[in-house]
Amino acid sequence: MKVSTFEKVRYLLLQQIDAARPQESIVLTEEDLDRSDATERYRFLLVISRSFSALLLGQPDGNNLESYQVQLTFYPQLISLFLSQIPLDLNTLETAQNLLQPNNLVIQSDFTLLLIEALETDELAFLQTPNTLYPAVSVCKPVEDALSEHVTKERLLNQVTAQTHQRLQLPEILENAIAQVRDFLEIDRIAIYQLPNFGQNLQEKREESDVSFHPRIAYEVRANDLIPSLISQQNGAEFAAVDRYQELYCRGFILAIDDLEMAENLPSNLTEILQVHEVRSQLVVPIVVQTQLWGFLIAHHCWQPHHWQQSEKDFLYHISEHLGVAIYQAQLYAEVQQQKQSLEQQVNERTQALRDALVAAQAASRFKSEFLATMSHELRTPLTCVIGMSSTLLRWSFGQLSAKQRHYLQTIYSSGEHLLELINDILEFSELEAGHAILNITEFSLSQLSRHCVQMLADKAVLEGVDLQLEVSVPVEKDRFRADRERTIHILFNLLSNAVKFTPQGGRVVLRVSVEGDCAVFTVEDTGIGIPDDRRPLLFQTFQQLDASYNRQYGGMGLGLALTKQLVDLHGGEIDVESAEGVGSKFTVRLPMQSLPEAKSASTFAKIARRERTTIASGFPQGNIVLIADREEEATLICDLLTAAGYQVVWMLEGSTALDKIALLQPIAAIVDWRLTGIDGFELVSALRQLPNTQTLKIILLADLTTPEERDRCLASGANECLAHPMEPEELLNKLFELLSAPNNDLP
Repeated sequence: MKVSTFEKVRYLLLQQIDAARPQESIVLTEEDLDRSDATERYRFLLVISRSFSALLLGQPDGNNLESYQVQLTFYPQLISLFLSQIPLDLNTLETAQNLLQPNNLVIQSDFTLLLIEALETDELAFLQTPNTLYPAVSVCKPVEDALSEHVTKERLLNQVTAQTHQRLQLPEILENAIAQVRDFLEIDRIAIYQLPNFGQNLQEKREESDVSFHPRIAYEVRANDLIPSLISQQNGAEFAAVDRYQELYCRGFILAIDDLEMAENLPSNLTEILQVHEVRSQLVVPIVVQTQLWGFLIAHHCWQPHHWQQSEKDFLYHISEHLGVAIYQAQLYAEVQQQKQSLEQQVNERTQALRDALVAAQAASRFKSEFLATMSHELRTPLTCVIGMSSTLLRWSFGQLSAKQRHYLQTIYSSGEHLLELINDILEFSELEAGHAILNITEFSLSQLSRHCVQMLADKAVLEGVDLQLEVSVPVEKDRFRADRERTIHILFNLLSNAVKFTPQGGRVVLRVSVEGDCAVFTVEDTGIGIPDDRRPLLFQTFQQLDASYNRQYGGMGLGLALTKQLVDLHGGEIDVESAEGVGSKFTVRLPMQSLPEAKSASTFAKIARRERTTIASGFPQGNIVLIADREEEATLICDLLTAAGYQVVWMLEGSTALDKIALLQPIAAIVDWRLTGIDGFELVSALRQLPNTQTLKIILLADLTTPEERDRCLASGANECLAHPMEPEELLNKLFELLSAPNNDLP
């Protein structure tokens, strides 16, 4: 053997010992021994572990330094003898002897396959070379034969598997497989018997007298022409004694007959048919496809008895397993081909059905849009009158109202507001569902918006006996946020309204506001009834409440959270919920910062105000309002808002000339920005109050209300109301309405 090949064998052995447990292994070479010993004349590698041990010896072949005489053994007795003949310390020798055990057959088999594949054919002769160095160390010829046979079996199984994956026709796969098996096992005849309508009970088929029942030998390979053929034999089932062993075959039973003349307890019909066809020895292996009996692999020796080895049985059983896979794949392929033929027609039919469904859906969507538009006009218009007139009667009492009359008016007003809210939710959800909704991005204050939402529900919370709180943890530099302000309010209002609704008296609801990166985080936590785990999937579904009993007790049509989810998704945000039944719930909304359009007209805000404030604007007293501000963008927005509400607005840039003009115009209200050029807004308000004809003038001062002292300063200057700067449009309209609707009492 070449020295390079010897090193290759050493490398393979080291790899194998690594595959075992290296911490429980011993590896010895000639370098580990005393070089004064005779071991200088040879090289060796000894690997010992509990699962795999081997000894490799190499001696220079005469004067040829490029070639070795090599011996290899796996026998524990020979390895132990070798250990006793080399100089080792007692600890190493004792450890090695304790580890030395017969090899794991699987590991040894894997190694020998690698070894045979790695070596050249002429170098396999070293397995038979006598050991002259250590006569006790040798390799038996039967080992080589067994290994060679094992490799051949593996290759044959691999060939059958490869043919299966090559998608050959099933007859070709079966014929090739049995031909190779017959050559390898050197048997007289091998055949495949196929059951009719496999998977069904054979006896049942006979009783049904099915004309398609023709049991037969479908495939066959013979050693020579002297052996009679069984092809198309009508009694093929008799070779396997199917009537007797059918259930056993499904569980892997193999029928082996070594010598028909010596066999006992065989069915009489089986003995007769084997004698008729000159069969002396038979092996029947079932072919099972997906737990159902498909047929049999039948091997025959015709004139001589044959003892069927377990290895032969196992080999044929593995072949039958591979054939079962091939048959199953062939059936699947046939089904696919059959389905493929009708696929185009099915696709055409379904495509046409989808087109018809799309046309119908588009028509339904159009009809729904028309209906919603009609409902918007027919329902919202009278509701606006109902809400506006009842609000006017409540605020301006034309005559004395009794408690019952006021209660009735309040009920009318509240019911109208609630009905309008439901209608608006339906319209909003319909618009979102249709994909027609567009975000109206503006910049606003997170802290002011959250305070506004809490104030909107403050009265309801007090009425329900719920403690409603606000916790804002937003740095001043991150307070300005860009999103759809109107829809953000809608999101928070829905969550807070639900929290108050489902929290019993004495409970607590908290709105927490914070900023994480570019996201605004709103958390609404309550101590309410909680949500059962099995009902949580219904949370964000349309027109769903958790339980019918909730609907009766708490009211609502189950659209609020579904709409909230749609609005959050429209912003590209997320909404999460944590809840425990009887403990409470926590909803968390994360809204990412939106990009502000380059050209954002202030008239857009006026349109929003006109649409949303319809119910209030109908009851506004009419008259002139003076705006004193020198920043064009904000002043334009306020002018559009007030004009949309039905007022005549006079915009003044300079505060120094405003006193004379206000005295001349006699407005019903004045809006003053505290940051004016040339004069302080607080000073201007104080000066206005000194004029004789402005005592009843309603004044709103826009200021930076960062501390409570700032608000006190605003009111002390003579203003009726102070609003935080920058101004929130809806809040300005609300305050203006309240001031103008109230009687002319003394100034605060």
